[in-house]
Amino acid sequence: MLLIKSTILFIICSLCLSFEGKSDKTESTLIALTDLQSIKGPPSVKLEIHKDFLKPETPTSPDDITLSLQMDIRRTPLLSRHSTRWNGPLSVAVLIEQHQWDELKKIIAEMPINLKDKMRMHVVVAEKRWQHYPINSMRNVALDGVATKWTFILDSDEDTIFNMDTYKTEVNRGVQKLSPEDASKAMFVVTSWQWENQIKEYPMTKKQIKKLFEEGYAVCKAPQFLKAYKPPTVSLSKWLSNTDIERTDYGDAYEPYFIAATGHFPRFDPRFVGFGGDKAFQTITAATSGYGFYILPNVFTFVSDTRKMSSTHAPMSDRGFILKMWKELGKQYGCHSCWHPSHCVEKCPWMVKKSSHNGEPAKQAAKAIQPPVKTESSTSKTKSSVNTKPSSSKTESSPSKTTPTNLEKIKTETDNKKELTAEQIMNEPSKSDSMNLIKDDTKKLLLL
Repeated sequence: MLLIKSTILFIICSLCLSFEGKSDKTESTLIALTDLQSIKGPPSVKLEIHKDFLKPETPTSPDDITLSLQMDIRRTPLLSRHSTRWNGPLSVAVLIEQHQWDELKKIIAEMPINLKDKMRMHVVVAEKRWQHYPINSMRNVALDGVATKWTFILDSDEDTIFNMDTYKTEVNRGVQKLSPEDASKAMFVVTSWQWENQIKEYPMTKKQIKKLFEEGYAVCKAPQFLKAYKPPTVSLSKWLSNTDIERTDYGDAYEPYFIAATGHFPRFDPRFVGFGGDKAFQTITAATSGYGFYILPNVFTFVSDTRKMSSTHAPMSDRGFILKMWKELGKQYGCHSCWHPSHCVEKCPWMVKKSSHNGEPAKQAAKAIQPPVKTESSTSKTKSSVNTKPSSSKTESSPSKTTPTNLEKIKTETDNKKELTAEQIMNEPSKSDSMNLIKDDTKKLLLL
């Protein structure tokens, strides 16, 4: 009898253990084992990606906008706020270490029902502690979990202020203003704000953010590096008075939060880890591929940082890697002269061609250009080839500014620089704030 009881007890325990193990397996699926190669060099970190570790029971509407977020386990408390404010679908990538599984499961168990009912959570497990947070890999994991027509790229500490329905109305209004072709390659960007020096009550309307801005309490996000979030060719005062979408050109280091058609915009380069300029290369890739940037007029995001707080954020992980990515992008278009961001944005003829050919990708636009009669004006100042305005009749009536002859001059002028050493590049004068930061950081590396 004792033997029978022991056998029954063993079977029950085995079934319980088997069920517990099966539960973990059914909650998540191992879809990839990725080598995260730090841009600082070895060692690499293995990432184990579990897609749909948590799935909502209520289906979402295909026409909705999914808020795409990424974070490590420390920021998961922010999800409840996002769920309440956004009130729409979320795709969230959460990074943990192996020993944090139980902690994460406890956090999920204590989440409110309304959050679980809207969120698809994807767990990324690192085999060991990472030196630099794999931000772009995490962004791509969250992107892969989006199941709606539109995706909203945002950081976890940013507040959407408005709910999904409000953003949806704004995007639909914007789409109606564009041709089907332009709408398919539209990135609907939002202005982002923060506090100047004093934290006050959150602005919940455009009227309130305008008042705070005029009184000096609110400023554009990252005021110490304004070009990252301020629209390049639209002033903040202009945006505050706008009631309709307005196109802005791409600018050096511009990396706004945006809403775009799911699966129809460039992914984030996973080689970039850490912070500082992480979205910028994705934005320039979109710009040179014919995407248009359209500022939504009646919505904005906000982060509860002051100027002092935002200035203490971690510096860019590896500014030298940005230079490498720019050179790679230039080679895709047959240009071997790209050597730093400010130079490329100021002189890249593909930017002008994109604007002058109704948003065609750079390669297609280049083929469409016919060499005009060579004149003195067409080869005078290299800087005249730059057009910082969106498509206009003035650009179309001045083909001499984007001629292959002028391109040859640009390349001749800069080809000598492509073989420069890092030290020589750092001594090259630049008017770009972002490039000066890169130079300062690289000079420090050269001294090591």
